[in-house]
Amino acid sequence: MRKLLVHIAILFLAVQMPCAAHGAWCVTTGEAQTAMLQTQTATRQGHQTKVLRDTLDTLPADTIVPCATDSLAQPDYADTIKAKRPGFFARLIASFDDTDSAYVEPNFYNYAFMLQNTNFYQSYNLRAINDAHEVQRISLSPATTFRLGPYFGWRWLFLGYTFDVARPQHAGKSVQFNLSLYSARIGADLVYVKNTGNFYFNDIDGFEGVNRNALRGTSFGGLSTYNLSVNLYYVFNHRHFSYPAAYSQSTVQRRSAGSFLLGLRYDQSRCDFNYNDLPTVLTDDERLFDGFKGAAYDHRNYSVSFGYAYNWTPLRNLLVSASVMPSLGYRLQRGEHFELDRQRVWTNVKNLNIDFINRAAVVWNNGRLFVGTSVVNYLYNYRSGKFGVTNALTYFNIYAGINFLRRKEYRTAGQSKW
Repeated sequence: MRKLLVHIAILFLAVQMPCAAHGAWCVTTGEAQTAMLQTQTATRQGHQTKVLRDTLDTLPADTIVPCATDSLAQPDYADTIKAKRPGFFARLIASFDDTDSAYVEPNFYNYAFMLQNTNFYQSYNLRAINDAHEVQRISLSPATTFRLGPYFGWRWLFLGYTFDVARPQHAGKSVQFNLSLYSARIGADLVYVKNTGNFYFNDIDGFEGVNRNALRGTSFGGLSTYNLSVNLYYVFNHRHFSYPAAYSQSTVQRRSAGSFLLGLRYDQSRCDFNYNDLPTVLTDDERLFDGFKGAAYDHRNYSVSFGYAYNWTPLRNLLVSASVMPSLGYRLQRGEHFELDRQRVWTNVKNLNIDFINRAAVVWNNGRLFVGTSVVNYLYNYRSGKFGVTNALTYFNIYAGINFLRRKEYRTAGQSKW
């Protein structure tokens, strides 16, 4: 019985011995195992080094072999080291790209470069109503710009500048700037447009006896406008639907999907209309309604928006996208403040207005190279008394580019980072 217990102890110690990879050895025969038990006993008595050396010298050579490298028996020391948790900002940035790879192919690259042609179209449709509820309309637009320039992107942020190559003589009268951020979860737009007199007649209506065709294309310098818009929105189905696939080319939509959108908007608009600069054919015989006289506004608008977007993938690498996002906002004139006053309830209701942001895109993207076109439209409405304005800003883009500098987590051994 005592001999059986000794052998059980020897087997237990043999299992616990470190493997040959760490410079240790295992014993095989009963004689050798008994000797090793003596060694372990001596170790507990404080004679580890001397007794171990003497014991190994007395054992036959064929009883000492390197330990087998059994992955089940040997611990993986690398797994015992706890991975360092990423910081808050690293986890926040990573959450922007949280997608389902079955629907959205991730962005393999850090940067992108593209050449883009931007055609900018702006229109102001002014209207006035008289006491008989008759309506006069004047439609004005600045010259359509044909811009060309480079854009540089970092993951989901694109920034660039385009030059007006068609009408550089008007560059001093029109200033445009737009910045868009498209990520899987959150998106943002910043639009700034200022125009100081570079307008032409598109059409007129409600002016009896006036040849509307004769006025089309005639220049008009009596309108000065300013628009600043900041839009922030959240994509609910961000794991399956990708705005970046359609508008920043940083991901590839592999399966069709849609998503609801919820956002916040801030708009600031200013318009100065000088009716004295109108052609006399429109002002003679008191033909012009009073609503146009002294027509001007300077207001800010706070809005909540809700919409829907859909990405359709009819062919591999080909994407067709469309979205509509109306917003309900409250408008305040310059110097005006919101008041929760029962006597001003009707005034507050009249200050509510509905605006729209519409997008559409067609893009081919194989993950490395991309080419496509997109349209983004901002529609603003204003009304006060007998005067109203509908302002539309439309960007039509044609682009082609390349993604480069592959991200470390998507590189294989020996693969170039470019």
